[in-house]
Amino acid sequence: MHPIPDASEPGYSQAEAKAQIEKQAETSNALHEKYRAELAHEYDISEDQLRAILVEGIQKNWPMP
Repeated sequence: MHPIPDASEPGYSQAEAKAQIEKQAETSNALHEKYRAELAHEYDISEDQLRAILVEGIQKNWPMP
């Protein structure tokens, strides 16, 4: 969604690259939160329950989808 400028291209700006990376991070975080909210709603669980499930999955090395 927010391509990072190519450093080999004329007019490359490190500030623009940083801005694009920040936009990517914001978009990623927003999508992540939306997905978590959808999961909690779909399975009728709280955010705390969802977090506990995620932690258990990490601790037990469950495969990622």
